[in-house]
Amino acid sequence: MNQKEFVNILVVVGIIIVVGVIGYFVVNKRVSPPTPAPTTTSSPTPVSETKPSTQLTQTPEKGITTLYDRNVWTLIKSVEGNYGGDAVKILLLKSVQETGESGTGDPLYDVGLLIIKNNKVVYNYISQGVKPSKYPGVNTTKFYMDDALDMRDVTNDGMSEIIFHSGFMGASDWTTLEHILQYHSDNSFSDIMAEEFYGSLNHGIAWVDNVPVVIKSIGDGACHTCPRPFQYNIYTWSQNTFVLSKTVEGKKSYGGASAALQNDLGIIRNAIKN
Repeated sequence: MNQKEFVNILVVVGIIIVVGVIGYFVVNKRVSPPTPAPTTTSSPTPVSETKPSTQLTQTPEKGITTLYDRNVWTLIKSVEGNYGGDAVKILLLKSVQETGESGTGDPLYDVGLLIIKNNKVVYNYISQGVKPSKYPGVNTTKFYMDDALDMRDVTNDGMSEIIFHSGFMGASDWTTLEHILQYHSDNSFSDIMAEEFYGSLNHGIAWVDNVPVVIKSIGDGACHTCPRPFQYNIYTWSQNTFVLSKTVEGKKSYGGASAALQNDLGIIRNAIKN
């Protein structure tokens, strides 16, 4: 073996030793566990800082929500008025929990209405006692139907009445009462709604030029939704009640009170004027 071959052998052996040492450390390397992130404890949001639901942002005055239980009622709409020289707040409410079922099994919710004067409740629709239903096939009309909340002077006494709805949803029809709250000098309100003032598929109540008009089907028709003729009962306010003053019949048949009103509006207005 010459010197050159001997050197080459030493180089190869050295390389093998180096590779073996590196391989040993790679295979047996201990992997250190990652350093855990520091633990933080979040403080609960104080009750006073909890944001109310978006529906409650409509509350017109601080403290109003203390006059009803927000676990029971949700504020739907609010309007302002002036009665007896004082500002009032009118709140339309809907129950948080369902309180009944429609004719198709869908959930129904109670409707509530509060009138607040000088930070006191002067009218509460629920506590007034919801009267038993007078309408066929409807056991109660206490349920929330829509967000209607209007103020208009329908008695021509210079003071706006407050109008809102309650009712019941059946399987193929509904009953929506037109509540009309009138203010009295003793700071009370009473519902002056006439018995015919309700809406359904073939019956309705409309304010035509601020005059209450009941849209009423004549006869039952061939079926519940079939076209039928309608008559229009025009009411006036007299001696603290709504009195039927005139009835006019339409000239065509329609498939519902809404269609009848739209198409015969000219006939109704002419009857009101004459």
